[in-house]
Amino acid sequence: SSERGWVLGYEESNFSFGLSTTGADDGDGLLTYLRGTTAMTPGRWHHVAATYDGTVARLYVDGELDAETRVQSGDLLVDPASPLVIGSYRDADEDFPMDGRLSSVALEPRAWSADEVRQDFARFAPRTELPAWTDMELGFLVEPFLTWPTTDAMSVTFETTFPTTAEVRYRRDDQTEEELTVFESKGASLLHECRLTGLEPDAKYFYRVHAKASDGKPLESPLLSFRTASSPGKAFTFVVMSDTQHNGDVAKRVSDLAWMHRPNLVVHAGDLVDTGTNKRDWTDVFFPSMQPLIS
Repeated sequence: SSERGWVLGYEESNFSFGLSTTGADDGDGLLTYLRGTTAMTPGRWHHVAATYDGTVARLYVDGELDAETRVQSGDLLVDPASPLVIGSYRDADEDFPMDGRLSSVALEPRAWSADEVRQDFARFAPRTELPAWTDMELGFLVEPFLTWPTTDAMSVTFETTFPTTAEVRYRRDDQTEEELTVFESKGASLLHECRLTGLEPDAKYFYRVHAKASDGKPLESPLLSFRTASSPGKAFTFVVMSDTQHNGDVAKRVSDLAWMHRPNLVVHAGDLVDTGTNKRDWTDVFFPSMQPLIS
């Protein structure tokens, strides 16, 4: 309900610049986001600059113009109560810390020209030629979990630390390894949702997730299992829970107790986390506390 301020950062694999001005205010502010086209390479240094001269907003990546807009005009529209934050996207109900490293940050009193941006990049350019390096390893940011079970389908979802291609290899418990069915992802991504279809009702399946990064590094989950929903009229075991919020330790004890009963179905009634827009509430609290029940 209030779109004010400005932000320079990245979204998934591209850099972005957002800002709000008095000239585009529709009553409660209006943010315009410039999304660059230059792909961000994990482990490499990049030079990112944004300028606004009262008429045009521009985003530069590695010395070159990557996006611009004339939607915004006039003075910046800011919220005096909002802090200046470096290395995080943060407001009253969101907190997304940067995953990476900053070499230097500068805020200039006037909008640089394209030549000035290129000159500043020239000082920095040798770093962008360095080989990619990161201390982050390929792994599951969110381990595989199951959703939307039906009599003939199941969804397997997971998130990796680097963009990967992925496949889910699965079989009924009475089938051999040679009879595996393979679901392949459509392309490299961080978040994968794989809908397995054509399954038998009330049948147990084994599955394993295989992922591969662009450098060829493989990632493999443990051998996991699920059972499809049974036909109407057959008894089944289910668990209902709610309000796990930020209580990871308590949620873990509850989910482990539920797992002891090997339920056919788990229903969560709401308030899974404290703040849905804070990703770490999901990756660091909810999903770890729900394993191995949800896989």
